[in-house]
Amino acid sequence: MKLFIMRHGIAVERKEWPGSDADRPLTPDGIRKTQQAVRGLRRALEGEPLHIIAGSPLLRARQTAEIVRGTLPVHAQTAIWAELESADFAPLIQRLKEAEQSGDQSTLIVGHEPGLSQFTARIMTGFAHGLEVEWKKAAVCALEVNCRHDRPRAKLLWFASPKLLRFMGKE
Repeated sequence: MKLFIMRHGIAVERKEWPGSDADRPLTPDGIRKTQQAVRGLRRALEGEPLHIIAGSPLLRARQTAEIVRGTLPVHAQTAIWAELESADFAPLIQRLKEAEQSGDQSTLIVGHEPGLSQFTARIMTGFAHGLEVEWKKAAVCALEVNCRHDRPRAKLLWFASPKLLRFMGKE
């Protein structure tokens, strides 16, 4: 199964937001740049459909997932996965196993740092700190994942910075 991992877009800074961290939204610039990056992602997917788009329950991740859903021609369900808030490894692997078993061939998840780095490192190397990945906001990586074994395995297909995705998404 292909797994696309995306960090949420640019959000209002924590120190500038009077409300709860869970309710911090994307900035207008963050929305615009995320839309541009997702247009680049559309080109990278080369027409491959997404079957599941899942975001963490935090507003900025939900907004990013909705931008993905609204920009890509997908046949996907959009879901909120609570375990994406901190990228809890075992529950996320269980979700991916269920998706794989149901025949879903591609899933895109939207989450946060440092959880995404640790999840990516662990699924690729077996160690949460076995690989350093610089996850800029709206960056995406593509993995070929096999969750059918006791120890899930993944192969890196590609990694794209938001700047590269925005360049790819120019009309």
